[in-house]
Amino acid sequence: MEEILDRASHYAAFWWSPDGNKLAYLRTDETNVPVFTLNRLDEPEGVHGLIEATPYPKPGDPNPRVKMGIADIATAKTTWVKTNYNIDQYIAWPFWTPDSKKLAIQVINRDQNVINFILADPSTGDYTQIYNESRKTWVEFHKDIYVMKNGSGFIVRSSRNDWENLYYHAWDGKLIAPITNFNFRVTSIDRVDEDQKVVYFSATGPESTDSHAFRVGLDGKNLLQITSGEGTHNVSISPKGTTLSIHGTA
Repeated sequence: MEEILDRASHYAAFWWSPDGNKLAYLRTDETNVPVFTLNRLDEPEGVHGLIEATPYPKPGDPNPRVKMGIADIATAKTTWVKTNYNIDQYIAWPFWTPDSKKLAIQVINRDQNVINFILADPSTGDYTQIYNESRKTWVEFHKDIYVMKNGSGFIVRSSRNDWENLYYHAWDGKLIAPITNFNFRVTSIDRVDEDQKVVYFSATGPESTDSHAFRVGLDGKNLLQITSGEGTHNVSISPKGTTLSIHGTA
């Protein structure tokens, strides 16, 4: 769960819909996962420790089988998304459409070199594929998807061109615009101003140990590098996007 859900999520495998009426959650079945024995020395067991047996897949072992359920809060009924429960794959990090009518789910194969986004209907469990990315090496879950509040789509930070760049996709999977096209890493999406149609983001710049603040249009035009000089720059943007506070370290 640490590798899939990440510590920052506190390993919470559930995701509320924006309207609060539905709850997506991940079901894992560890029945076929081999057991690994641990000698725990941490508190509260103290100096004498504790022997613990836990399901833990080593390379080549079966992983837990996983599927995504969507619970209707009013009826307590769960609809299961119709992915193949018997395929050895990783499912996590879903994100809702703003109207709560669809759930996008990220699916990675066991070899971890192909990722798909599927868009599921909470009432039936049916889905369509809306995004695909593959690499010769590996892919990772996208944990900082920005969902446009106007319902037009989402922004993904992807390494599809071997560098992390920003791409604006519609819900049907079509690429609306490549927002950036750098030969260096975009490290975070800091703010999206949908009214002004601009994105504030952080990136290394040509020097990999630097960190700079940038702004660019959602169409990829009018790029502006806000910070300059060597070192790292941390930016705080006011709620209306009119003022920036910048802290730099050389």
